[in-house]
Amino acid sequence: MNLPGKLKKCCESGRNCCVGLQGAGKPLVYKGEILTPHVLGEQKTCDCFMFIGDSHVLLVELKSRTIKFEDIQEKIDNGEA
Repeated sequence: MNLPGKLKKCCESGRNCCVGLQGAGKPLVYKGEILTPHVLGEQKTCDCFMFIGDSHVLLVELKSRTIKFEDIQEKIDNGEA
């Protein structure tokens, strides 16, 4: 299946905040806001989904600015962080 939102790495746009996974091979990385509507419908989601191998998925929420607990809690309640 060809999913939208594929990235080279998980980074917060306009910021110097990225996730690096040394030794994890080449994970498939997708932008959460682009991928989620195609899979789960319209709701808040994490910044990136990182698929590693056949059995591991990381849900990444990057925070280089002020953290708002309410936003993170909504994503957790949606099962996406």
